[in-house]
Order: sequence, then structure tokens, then C-alpha cells
Amino acid sequence: MTVSDIEKRVALIDVAKSDPEKAHSAQDDLWLEVLQHISQYPLAYGHAAQIAQAALKTEEIDFPRWCA
Repeated sequence: MTVSDIEKRVALIDVAKSDPEKAHSAQDDLWLEVLQHISQYPLAYGHAAQIAQAALKTEEIDFPRWCA
């Protein structure tokens, strides 16, 4: 994952902003993918990898996830 990859996704979210639910879901997806990427490469990201790994633990919490 590169900064360019992320910038392209951000641009798509900007295009989707007229549909807030779609934009919100796309934003959540992007954040999750970025955290997963950081957590998978601890040597490249150092302390950021630990932070991402800690934040990703919310995925293990069992509760309904939805956007209205």
C-alpha cells in the first residue's frame, strides 16, 4: 500500500460524498485496510504497527455493525 493508493481511495470517497452512507462505508474500509497494512509490517512502521494492532482488536468485539 502506497500513499498514492490511499490518495486514489480518498478521491473515490470524495466522489461518493453525495451518498453519505456509501462514503462512510468506504472511509471505514480504507481505515481498516490502512491499519491492517501497518500492523503487518512492524519493521517498516515501528511503534505505529503496535498502535494499529491494538486498534484492530475492535474487530474481535462481537456487536452489530451497520450504517443507516
